[in-house]
Amino acid sequence: MSWRQGLSFVVLLGVVTWWLGQWRDVDVQQLPATSAGGPASRSEDLWHHARQARDQVLALNTYRGAQMDGALKLHSDQSLVIDRDLRHWIDFHLAALGEASLGQMTELMEQQIAALPQPARGQALRLVQRYLQYRAALADFDRVAQRRQTQEATSLEVLAERLDWQQRLRRQYFDGKTVAAFFADDELLDRYQLQRLQLADKNAVTATLPDDLITLREQTRLLQSHQQQEHTLREEGASDQQLQQWRTEQYGEVAAQRLQQLDQQQAQWRQRVSAYQAYQNSLIEQALDEQQRAALLQQYRLRHFSSVEQKRLPAALALLSDAHQ
Repeated sequence: MSWRQGLSFVVLLGVVTWWLGQWRDVDVQQLPATSAGGPASRSEDLWHHARQARDQVLALNTYRGAQMDGALKLHSDQSLVIDRDLRHWIDFHLAALGEASLGQMTELMEQQIAALPQPARGQALRLVQRYLQYRAALADFDRVAQRRQTQEATSLEVLAERLDWQQRLRRQYFDGKTVAAFFADDELLDRYQLQRLQLADKNAVTATLPDDLITLREQTRLLQSHQQQEHTLREEGASDQQLQQWRTEQYGEVAAQRLQQLDQQQAQWRQRVSAYQAYQNSLIEQALDEQQRAALLQQYRLRHFSSVEQKRLPAALALLSDAHQ
């Protein structure tokens, strides 16, 4: 596969993911478990238990002062909307594991799902169970990998193997539509970050990597070369319009538009990380003990970042600090 073909595939996947997101916004209604109101035909008892379950979740110390992340949503035909909001809703509940048991959090999710009409109710119950099975299988892999890891196996090799296994597990437990809705953006970012780490490790042995990672590694080298050219163009005073024209000439119009969207998303992410860092610094100046600061920071993270974004936050803060030095 040539680098242009590889990049086109990445761009195509991104465009398809974006298109699915647009389609999901059509004829979607929020459920009472995540917003007010409910169909008149719905059992008041079911809605009461659903609201109680939601309140019990938010009353946990893990979520003090936070709002529910994600949502259960319906299409106009009463089928379940499968999107990142649904995954965030599940992850939000699982973030309390440790304070509450898996059985307790599963029961609270099922009580909220019970208020959904069919076929959404059955779809949601099955999807939650598959998601829990997927996470358990992934945890099993981590335990086995830790036991058999040798000194000869580098951390990058283990990471590459885990990412490959993770992607295969996702396709084992979920259909293609769910994989795209739940994980497409994460998989692109994970692969890209892995390639950056491998390029930084001059002792990485290319022959030990899977063929697809070798291909992605070469694509990353080419991408870095083009990024350097972009940097040079900016230093020479190129406008945004001129830069976009250069991208169109190099990659084609569709890819150039996708890169522009990624630039905007990255800029928004940096702004959010900077705002969090500013809030973190403001707490240092206040007369608070460590426990109070930690609690306030946790509340901020729950309000402003999804569960997946919270995992990336430490690395993003480190990069931001390096950039300011």
